[in-house]
Amino acid sequence: MVDVSAGVLSFVVALAYPLLDLALLLMVLRMLAGRASLHPAYLLLMSAMLIEVVTDFVYGVRVVEGTYVGGELTDVGRHCCT
Repeated sequence: MVDVSAGVLSFVVALAYPLLDLALLLMVLRMLAGRASLHPAYLLLMSAMLIEVVTDFVYGVRVVEGTYVGGELTDVGRHCCT
């Protein structure tokens, strides 16, 4: 849900997060498809990017549903990978 009284800037920011998560997910898939040998650092980078996408998605769903509570495991995933 978007608050109409919040303005255009808040709408653009709220729309940018899911779009950038989609771009990040596509980058992870491209990285996986383009490599024959996977170096441990490469796997760590892809894992962090994937955790970021998943936790951002869960966070967004919980905020929209109104069930988000700060300090949960979702926050750990969001903050450790950024």
